[in-house]
Amino acid sequence: SATEPLANQAELPVQISPNPAGTSFVVHVPGAGQIDQLRLFNLAGQVVLSRTGIKDNQLTIETNDLLPGLYLLEVDGRRGKVLIQ
Repeated sequence: SATEPLANQAELPVQISPNPAGTSFVVHVPGAGQIDQLRLFNLAGQVVLSRTGIKDNQLTIETNDLLPGLYLLEVDGRRGKVLIQ
């Protein structure tokens, strides 16, 4: 499965797979990094999902409650895109 690194990942890369996503996708920070805060936005800029205090380097996001389309993902201030089919 393909991964898409987020922009501005100088010290802490973030991977999203699979992308496009089906019923779920995994956000992964390789190495010793941890995810503290994750937010998913629709293209209107509305937060459709928010997780805080994760304290792990990987998080699975279920997409059952999300409409198909393009979403913007923000992980600890770094941003990327995920397509949900």
